[in-house]
Amino acid sequence: MFRIALCDDDTDFVSYELKTIKEFEAESGLAILTDIYESGELLVKTLPSCHYDLILLDYDLNGMNGFETAKLIRQHDQTSSIAFVTVFYDFSREGYKFDAIRYLVKQETSFKAELIDCIKSVVNKRRRKAVRLRLKFTDGVESVNTERIICVISNKHYLDFYIDSGTTVKPRKMRGRMSDVQLDNVIFTTVRQGVMVNLRYVTAIKNGTLFISGSNGFSKMIQISDSRKDEVISGFLEYKESEYDI
Repeated sequence: MFRIALCDDDTDFVSYELKTIKEFEAESGLAILTDIYESGELLVKTLPSCHYDLILLDYDLNGMNGFETAKLIRQHDQTSSIAFVTVFYDFSREGYKFDAIRYLVKQETSFKAELIDCIKSVVNKRRRKAVRLRLKFTDGVESVNTERIICVISNKHYLDFYIDSGTTVKPRKMRGRMSDVQLDNVIFTTVRQGVMVNLRYVTAIKNGTLFISGSNGFSKMIQISDSRKDEVISGFLEYKESEYDI
């Protein structure tokens, strides 16, 4: 599942953006979840508990403007891609202070094509990038490549990580909650509350059960919640079919 946040108080233009995204979703087969925010304040308030792959951020917002919002976003989140969407032409240098990947001008006739190209570039970047997280486990701090994380399971006040070293699977424990760990939403999927799985380790889905395999004969079965079945199955098929051109 690829997640997009649209932050813009121009409801007509948001409808146009949303229509463009839906058309691209239908054409590409990429599962996209889009949330809409009418102000930067609402978006920033949500971020600690919700990670987005792409944030489309209008500059001329009521209340905090786009740059003020981007500054606060970067205090919570260094990994989401930000693209500014605006009627102005002369703020692009300022926007790149916040690692903006694009600067899309609303009145340009090429806006639709540029928006689609922006989404494609983020999807491809996420799929190519090997992300490393510095995690504080109960037995020590370690930098872990997210591609090596098979699954994460919430267990009361702790998170159980199953990490594939290439020769064996080592379980590690960390005190915290799911919201404390930012995992790439293109690769990982939530199969039920408190359980996230790396799709690269999924071998099959049968009768609502997800089958996982790793190094040295490691295998695990995880039941998918009824509310998540359709999304998990579509995400699994998309991941397997799209390795990885859109």
